[in-house]
Parts: sequence; C-alpha cells; structure tokens
Amino acid sequence: MSLRPMTTSTLPSRPLLLVAALAAAWALPSQAQDATRRLQDELLSMQAESEKLDQQLRLVRQIEDMRRQLAEKRAALIRSLNGEDLPAEALVVRERGEAASLRDAPSLREVAAPAEPAGPRGRVSTALSGQAPRAQSLEARPAAAEAPVLAASPRAELPARAPVAPRSPAPPPVAPAPSPSLAEIYGVRPAAPAAAAAAPAARLAQTEPPAAPPRSAAAAGLNARERQDTERRIAELKARMSGWLDGGASYRQRSGTEGLSTLSEIDVRAEGSTVLGALGRVTASATVVNLDAGGPASSADAALVGTNLGRVGTPIAPESTATGLALNLQLDQGSWQVDVGTTPLGFPLSTWVGGLVWSPSGTPLRLELARRPITDSLLSYAGLDDPVTGDTWGGVISHSVQIGAYDSDGDYQPYGSVLFGTLNGTDVVSNRRFQANAGVRVPLDLGSDQDQIEIGADLLVMSYQRNLSGFTYGHGGYFSPREYYRPSLTAAWTHGGDDVVWSLKGRLGWQMAREDDSPYFPNRPSLQRSTGNRFYEAQRNTGAAYGLEGAAAWRMSPNLKAGGWLRTEYSPNYNDVAGGLYLQYFFDAQPSPPELHTNWPGQP
Repeated sequence: MSLRPMTTSTLPSRPLLLVAALAAAWALPSQAQDATRRLQDELLSMQAESEKLDQQLRLVRQIEDMRRQLAEKRAALIRSLNGEDLPAEALVVRERGEAASLRDAPSLREVAAPAEPAGPRGRVSTALSGQAPRAQSLEARPAAAEAPVLAASPRAELPARAPVAPRSPAPPPVAPAPSPSLAEIYGVRPAAPAAAAAAPAARLAQTEPPAAPPRSAAAAGLNARERQDTERRIAELKARMSGWLDGGASYRQRSGTEGLSTLSEIDVRAEGSTVLGALGRVTASATVVNLDAGGPASSADAALVGTNLGRVGTPIAPESTATGLALNLQLDQGSWQVDVGTTPLGFPLSTWVGGLVWSPSGTPLRLELARRPITDSLLSYAGLDDPVTGDTWGGVISHSVQIGAYDSDGDYQPYGSVLFGTLNGTDVVSNRRFQANAGVRVPLDLGSDQDQIEIGADLLVMSYQRNLSGFTYGHGGYFSPREYYRPSLTAAWTHGGDDVVWSLKGRLGWQMAREDDSPYFPNRPSLQRSTGNRFYEAQRNTGAAYGLEGAAAWRMSPNLKAGGWLRTEYSPNYNDVAGGLYLQYFFDAQPSPPELHTNWPGQP
C-alpha cells in the first residue's frame, strides 16, 4: 500500500487578506446607500399610490353624493306629480274642485262594460271618493293591456260624457261594442310596453313627464311669496358677504388752552374689506392723522410744559403739531371681533393697539378687552419732546376690561356696563380708572315702519386714581377727575327709507366733576422740590352737560353708498365737536335700506 505525501492547502498571503478586507469595507457603505435609495424609491411609490387611493376615495364619495341628490330630486318630482308637496290651502282647493268635477263625471254604470270584472272597479275607489288619483295608482283593466301613465293633472277638465249605445231587446250573438275605459274618462293614456314592465321609478324616468298642473290662485300666491322671501334672503346673504372699499375724511375740534390742551384733528382714511371663507370678514385700514394744538403756547402757559418750570429764563414753547400714519387690521367672526394696529407712525411716540370683543350668541352679554390711545390732547395722543432736555414723554395708552349687558326687547330696554382699566405712558405716572354706565330706553309706538323714536335716562360715573391732566413732565394731559357724575335724559329718532336713512340722538343732563390737587412733577422728586413743592390746585365743576349726534347714509346705487356723521359734546370742562364724510363701494349689489354708521364703516 503506497502512501501519498500530504500537500498543504494554498492560503492567501497577508497582503491579499488586507486588500480583501479593504474591498469589503468599501463595498459595505456602497451597498447600504443602494439599499437606502431603494427604500426611498419604494416610499415615494407608496406615497404616490396613497395619493391615488385618496383621489379615488374622494371621487367615490362625490359619486355617492350625486346619487343621493338624484334620488332626492326624483322623490321630490314624484311627490310633486302626486300633489304631496302642495300647501294645505292648495290641497283643500284642489279637493273641492275634484269633488265638483267628479259629480259631473259619467257614472260607473254608463262607462263600464257589461262583463267588466269587479277588480278594476275596486281600483278606482280612490277616484270616486274624491281623492286625487296618483301617478302610480291606476292600473290597466284587462290583464294584457299596458299599465297607464298619467298624461294630465287630476284637476284637468274631464272629457265630455260619452253617449252610451242603447241595448237591443234581443242581443245578437256578436260581442258588445267596447265602452270607454276609465283611462279615457280620466285622461290617462297607455304607456309603452317597455315602460309598463319597468318599475314605477323607471317608468317615470322613461316616459315624458306630465305637464305641470294649473295651480289655484291661493297656492300660486303663497308660493310666489315664498319664492320672493327666499330670493330676498339669498340677496341679503350675498350682500353681507360682499367685499367693499371706502374712503373719506373727518375733523375733530376740542376746546382748551391754546398750545396745550386745545386740539384739532384731521383724518384721511382708506379702508378695504373682504370675507375669507370660514375665517370671517377681514378689514384693513390706513389713516393719515394730523394734529394741531392751536399754535405755540404763550410764555405763561409754556412755563407749565415739560421742565420749563425749573429753568431760569424765558420758557420754551413745545412743538404744537404732529402727523403720522395709523394702520389697523380687523377680523370679524360675528359673535367676536379682534383687531390689531398702531398709533400713527411718525408721531414722537407710537406703539401697537388692539382689542377683542366677544358677544356670546343668544345672550345679552358683551365682553371687551382693549388697548387704545387716549386722544384728549397732543401730549396724551402723540407725545411731546421736552423743550428743555429733549426727552420725550406722553403717548398714554389705556388697558381696559369692560363687561356690558343690554336688552333690546320689550317696552323697557335696560342696559349697563362696567369698566376697569389702567393708563400708562412714556415717563407718565401710571393711573387707574373705574367707569360705570347704566340706563333704560323706552321705544314709542308711532304706527310707522319707517320712523322709530326712543326716550330714556342715562347715568355715567367715572373715577381716576390720580389727577394727571397737567402738561409738566410726568403728567399725561388727559381729563382724570377723582369723581364724575352725569345723569341725563336721552332721546333718539331713526328714519329708514328705501335709499336714505338717518338718525338723530340727543342727551341733556347735569355734570359734577371733582379733580384732586396734583404735584407738578409726580415722578421727578428733585424737580418737585425745586419748585417749592407746588401743586396743581384741586377743582370742582358743576353745570349743564349735553350732547347731540347725527348720522345719515344714502344708497346712491346698488353698489355705491355715501354717508356721514356729526356729533358734539358740551360740558363745563371742555367742548368736543367731530364730523366726517365717506364714500363706500360694494363689489356686490346691496339691498335697501342702506346700513347706517355713526363712525367709519370699519371702525373697531
């Protein structure tokens, strides 16, 4: 037995092993990247398939909706042919007419054949009892005849009575002459065989629909009123959804000390509004505001502006004018409104303003959160630069919460509101205020749809923590009494025509106001000491207070309206007069009478 020598297996050398390992390491990331790309491609393909399935599902739902709508329309058409959708008054009129017509119709003995079976006579029991025959209630007399389809209304005139041939004493062996069928008596024509074999709904679809039955005068008048009411509601809804543009100008004059508390304001405004689906009505406005304090203050008055009081020499008068551009954006959702904007950009001081108003549906409540400027003077509205130091102060903003309620029904219509707020400005001492207003309105019955008159009583109460009505540094330049009471008698007259509407409101009462004394520099102790700790003196004013307000709107065309307002307030402390005109264009025609505004149409 010979033995073969053992041979060792050939193994790769170390360099070859290293190269193989490097190749494997290089190939693994490449394979991973390929796998990632394949997964991404599959994911994109699945997304595309999902979108296709979604589109098909939406299409199926649309088809189902269309089928349901067609079924509803078909059912409504069948009910219309059967007279089921007529009002009660129209059904009574129709039944009376049919009963009278049936009394004149041929009797069953005159129109029936001698050997006619009892079955068909039973089928016309509805017609003989005075009820309206329906489109699917008549059947053929003989079994081989086709089912008849209504060709005329049950209320249509019945054919003239057909003469019946007299029977001979001895009947011949021939078949008797065919008598008029019930289908002929009641104006029914036989349908095609294919239609007779089909179901009632198919028969209705394959045959020509019968002519619309002539309606009675009462039913026609009632449906005309319903149609007019529906068309009016559609027009009103479309008008409320219409976009519009408006522009105009207003003027306000407030009495006071020239160069300080006197204020003249001119506004030029442009507005645009549209409805953005479920979001609600969006209104944007831009207003150019120009303020004038009536010229430079006199030397005596200028001494009480800024820090002039602590300066040696002739007082320096401050600037007396300011101009800026105010922006505002408002969203109206019906039960709540929100707006945000700015005080005029270009004033020495400007900031953002806004508000939220919520009136819960079905309740008399109203809640308002507001951040608004105080527009009593140039200092409170725009701010002033101190003529001595150059520092800017003023620009007072009110932050308030107001809760109100009203009742617009009944012989007596009470209302009321309560407000709490804080007032802050740049380098102006903070302040707090409370305000309450309550009253009642009593509408008078004039027996007129166009004129409405209301009389009532009103009470306004206000209170501020501090008196900051001065113009030295730290004051805000706004009316801030410690106590304020104003009881009044009120009256309002509103007239509404087709194209012109107007309103006139008046108030006559008595005012009592008390202002506390206040330091010249409430937030500058060193300056206050330099004046010898001098104060503005406390004041108390009483006297008559009245107000008058009017507004009008003119519908120049279905798409164009002009309007304006005018109001004045008189009190022992100040007088304020304001008025404005505007022109408003609607993209959709507006019904009459036009809507009345006592300010800008889009005023928040």
